[in-house]
Amino acid sequence: MIDVDMSGTKMKDGDLYSIFGLRSNGQSGYQHIHTLDLSGTRITDDALHFIALQEDSSFPLRIKVLKLTNTNVSEAAIQQLQDANPNCEIIR
Repeated sequence: MIDVDMSGTKMKDGDLYSIFGLRSNGQSGYQHIHTLDLSGTRITDDALHFIALQEDSSFPLRIKVLKLTNTNVSEAAIQQLQDANPNCEIIR
């Protein structure tokens, strides 16, 4: 598992694609993201919707901790993500 800290950057929704490219299916197996820190970034509900959709894909993210402090995401989007990945701790 890997940790990704993007806190305080100018990251926005479309930049999530590059983060998910960090995952690999190498000799040690498929790597999941343990902690994804998006605190203080420009992400929106669209980013959380995308993450939730990934949980239903062939290669789910299985994020264990998602940090969303100081972001502009709605409670509805957070709940949708929590429903898709109930084992994810979401820090607001």
